[in-house]
Amino acid sequence: MKILRINSTVGFYGGTEQYIFDITEGLSERGIENIFVFSKKSSRDRNLSKYTMIFERCHFLPFEENNTNSKFLTSEIYKLIKKEKPDLVHFHNISNYNLIASIVTKVPTVRTIHDHSLTCLSGRGFSLLSNKPCKHKLEIHCYLNFCFIERTQGKRYPFKINRLKEKRKALDATRTIDRILVQSNFMKRQLILNNFGSDNILVVPPFTRMYFEKENFEIKYTRNKILFVGQIFRGKGLEVLIKALGYLDLKFDCLVIGDGPGLSKCQKLCTKLGLESKVNFLGWVNNDQLPKYYSDVSLVVVPSTWPEPFGRVGLEAMAFRKPIIAFNVGGISDWLINDENGFLINKLDPHILAQKISILLDDIELTKKFGNNGRKILEKNFSFDNHINRLLSVYNETIKTYSQ
Repeated sequence: MKILRINSTVGFYGGTEQYIFDITEGLSERGIENIFVFSKKSSRDRNLSKYTMIFERCHFLPFEENNTNSKFLTSEIYKLIKKEKPDLVHFHNISNYNLIASIVTKVPTVRTIHDHSLTCLSGRGFSLLSNKPCKHKLEIHCYLNFCFIERTQGKRYPFKINRLKEKRKALDATRTIDRILVQSNFMKRQLILNNFGSDNILVVPPFTRMYFEKENFEIKYTRNKILFVGQIFRGKGLEVLIKALGYLDLKFDCLVIGDGPGLSKCQKLCTKLGLESKVNFLGWVNNDQLPKYYSDVSLVVVPSTWPEPFGRVGLEAMAFRKPIIAFNVGGISDWLINDENGFLINKLDPHILAQKISILLDDIELTKKFGNNGRKILEKNFSFDNHINRLLSVYNETIKTYSQ
């Protein structure tokens, strides 16, 4: 079987790019041939060779450039499909609806929805005015909440304006794809809200390949260390975590791994609350360096206030037998069970978050219990082999249905 995989970015950048790398390795081990099509190189990956070497071939096609002629793209993708003869095309992060439309009539197609960019005008899934998760489908209401404004990074201007008409075209094109894959039940509900048929949407839970046994790390709980891993923007909730830390009466250290447009604001908040010596901002860290941090902390906090599509940080914490504390937003409840592998908080309140952190830092046995429970949940429901098997099943069924 030959899979042609399309994503806007090549190289390690975010969760989507890491996911593509992992499943490509797993599929290659099963004898699947993988071809990659991309529009831009990662700004974070200085050595692309490690990433690109797992594919049989990689092709550059400027499908995410605004000034690229659609007829040129259609012609080029036709040539590429004729040359590679893939059994199936798997879309990932792509906003070019013309490219999607030109492919779905030629070959079986699957798309994985990784985030809110398809169903939300701002791409964040929460209201920019209220900072609360949005419960509306993509419609004119989005303009009333100023959700047509999307923050950008590494660009000339810090914001861009999204047009509802363009988003609707992307939705229409995606509805023509044979199978839509999502990582959580929450994301399935979001697509159904936007008029996708439920039968075509399959929940395929993600995984983590980060296991402490591979590196022989010693798992520690006694250091009163708290860990945050993620991009730093308003919806990720780091400000809420910092406010919660200000309410703690016991000794602690907090490690913050990640970067983003909200970094400076969070650092200033630490200074204001007198937490400079207790909160250590480590910046962006490569995935292969994360295990040493997970193994050395007491617990992991996922303080997201935006509706996380899934929250893979939770799986990484569970791999290292660490309890997790998070707010009940998005797809987090698919893997975090309250009082079993951590605390799932229904109210977005830093006071409650501080209380839950204190409980775990004060009770090592409970911390170990939650951590061990989490590892069992991970191995049962979120294993890498199960995910690859599920993907292969989807691929085979899609190809079979398309040929009938």
